[in-house]
Amino acid sequence: MEWLEYLYDCNLVTAIESTEFLDGIKGAHSYRLTTQKEIFPILDKCHCIPQEQDAIFDFGCGKGGAMLSFLDYGFRKVGGVEYESGIYEVLISNFRKLGIDCGRDKNVVCIHGDAAEVQAELDNYNWFYFFDPFGKEIFEKVISNVCDSLKRKPRRVFVININPKYHKVVLDSGCFVLTNQFCVAVRQKVVDVFVTRYECEKPSQEAGG
Repeated sequence: MEWLEYLYDCNLVTAIESTEFLDGIKGAHSYRLTTQKEIFPILDKCHCIPQEQDAIFDFGCGKGGAMLSFLDYGFRKVGGVEYESGIYEVLISNFRKLGIDCGRDKNVVCIHGDAAEVQAELDNYNWFYFFDPFGKEIFEKVISNVCDSLKRKPRRVFVININPKYHKVVLDSGCFVLTNQFCVAVRQKVVDVFVTRYECEKPSQEAGG
């Protein structure tokens, strides 16, 4: 990431404290870059080999560092949502400098807004990534939205949750089971990996259908 900053004049590495945020975000955490050094081993442990149909969405995508890592790992479609206005402006500036075209109909999608309000867009993804981005109330809404997406479009979905403070929220949704749990050596953060229950991966059978 330092090389990208040097070569393209991006802004990826510098931390941003929550006290500097332009928008008041309840339960928000300071921005810290997550690099390939952390993300690649996590995806390796998920036995992830991105295929054409695989797409990953980052809740609280910050300046876009994780999204760039997902592209480097082999995902062809990535998305993210960022609420804080100042960080979102940096995100868009970074992608513009890197020549990455982002929009709702593109392979790289950047949404400025409340993560709890992202709904229909979730249908386009089968991997969801959280790095402790917000408080419990918003997390509950987001997981509920993911479950609603599964009802609209049954499929196999993975949830990667780093620093899982609200582990029980995912399990209590009834849509997921814990398939792996390990520690990220770089920051000594626990990682939960969930996968959809079998019944959430198949279309429901209508009576007489």
